[in-house]
Amino acid sequence: RCLIGAPGVAPSLALIGDSHADHMGPALSRALAARGQAAVVYTGSWCVPVPGFGALAPGRGRDCAGRMSAAWEAVLDDPALTTVIAAAQWGNVVDGGRDTLPSVAYGSAATAARAPEDNVTAMEMAFSPLAEQLRLSGKMVLMPEPVPEFDGSVPDRLARLAWSGDATATLAPLGGERVRATQSAVANLALRSGARLVPLRDLFCALGTGGCRVLDRRGAPLWRDASHLSPAGATPVVARLMDIVDAGPRQNGGRHGHLSLRQPANAERAGKHVYR
Repeated sequence: RCLIGAPGVAPSLALIGDSHADHMGPALSRALAARGQAAVVYTGSWCVPVPGFGALAPGRGRDCAGRMSAAWEAVLDDPALTTVIAAAQWGNVVDGGRDTLPSVAYGSAATAARAPEDNVTAMEMAFSPLAEQLRLSGKMVLMPEPVPEFDGSVPDRLARLAWSGDATATLAPLGGERVRATQSAVANLALRSGARLVPLRDLFCALGTGGCRVLDRRGAPLWRDASHLSPAGATPVVARLMDIVDAGPRQNGGRHGHLSLRQPANAERAGKHVYR
């Protein structure tokens, strides 16, 4: 548990999840500080924001079940926390593995997957009690869609390409069944809980081109490795989340992707962040 944003201010927002929640921290802290607001952060490596859920395999966050249970209990018990952002590298659970790590089964005390193929079902069952609590809590819950991931470190790949004379600003992200299954699983969790599923891919990837922009206007990498955003990459994500928070809870519980996707023509002159 840590506090970010304006110092000495009671937090009104909670950020829960794994390192894919944490990578938004610096940008979120700056955005909240500028508003005179604060957030409480509950994160742990490999911890998807599902209470009581995790894996017993070494190196997969063996304390995640208890950590996420305690986090959600604290958030639900605090009426001052009106907004919750629940984010993770959900694909780690969906197929049980990552990169060269073997796939493992995940589960909770109530429901454990017998094999990695059953992880999504086990996660949905572990999430069901929380989903009901969230629907009744009145809190606005935002679930950002997973950010694009790449086959190897983005800064390393850009450096190698630049060395060979290719000054590209776009790279092709990973696709395939893991990506499709992960998007479906997150969308289902959001639907069950009345959370707002927040699209992110269009912030970086042009529809139909097969490529995603990996540098900002100043030439700074938008990813710090193969999957984690840099502070520059997290900035447009946080801007979208703050737009939704500003719009209020009226739209909670659906995709409503039109919100925050259209910036006014004078947004740059007004000092708002616009990512193109």
